[in-house]
Amino acid sequence: MNTENLNINTIHISGCLIDDAKYNRTKENQVSVSNFKILNKRTYETKEGNWKIDYIEIGVVCWLKNAEESKGFKKGDWVYVEGYLKGTPLEIVAMSIQAQ
Repeated sequence: MNTENLNINTIHISGCLIDDAKYNRTKENQVSVSNFKILNKRTYETKEGNWKIDYIEIGVVCWLKNAEESKGFKKGDWVYVEGYLKGTPLEIVAMSIQAQ
C-alpha cells in the first residue's frame, strides 16, 4: 500500500465536559463559535494483568450550527464529537456533535 498520499485526519471521541461551553460570536463577521474541553477515559489491561485508566483532556471548537447546538452544554455533560485535529496544541474542530 502506497501511503505517500494518504492523509487521513478524522477523529471520533466522546467524553464529559470539564467546564461549561463558552459561546461567542466573532468580532468581524459575527460568526457563531463555541469552545469546550472534554475528558476522555481509556481503560486497558497491562501485560501484567492489571487494569489501568488513562485520561486525556482535549479541546473542541465548534463553528456555526454546531456552535449554536453546543450553547447549552454544561460541565459534566457527556458529548460525542466527530471532527478533525488542528492547531498547536491540537484541538478538535467539530463537524458533528451530540449530547446526552
